[in-house]
Amino acid sequence: SFRPEAYVTRAELAAVTARMLSLPLTPSQGNGPVFPDMEGHWASSYIAAAKQSGLLDGYEDGTFRPDRAVTRAEAAALFNRAWSRPSVDEEHPAWEDVSPDHWAYSAIDSATRSFLAD
Repeated sequence: SFRPEAYVTRAELAAVTARMLSLPLTPSQGNGPVFPDMEGHWASSYIAAAKQSGLLDGYEDGTFRPDRAVTRAEAAALFNRAWSRPSVDEEHPAWEDVSPDHWAYSAIDSATRSFLAD
């Protein structure tokens, strides 16, 4: 099923991105899951591939929380990494409601600016 009105989970976003970029999926080689809350999860190989390629990371406590709804900031950070969007560090923020202290400030700013040559 597609469930068009449902939220996208962190696991689903990792799986879609891994598939779109054709990331190599490697089975666990006795090291266990990349994150402790991934044991037996349907998307563990996709999440591991995205983590190994540097596209995503977990939370400060070491978990990934695969079934949690993805935030806009998390999606922006993942997309910027996946498509090599440049980081920005400008004095004039693109959004008034995103503090320069927010963990994804640069990712949000980069994702919403055009970097096309004039």
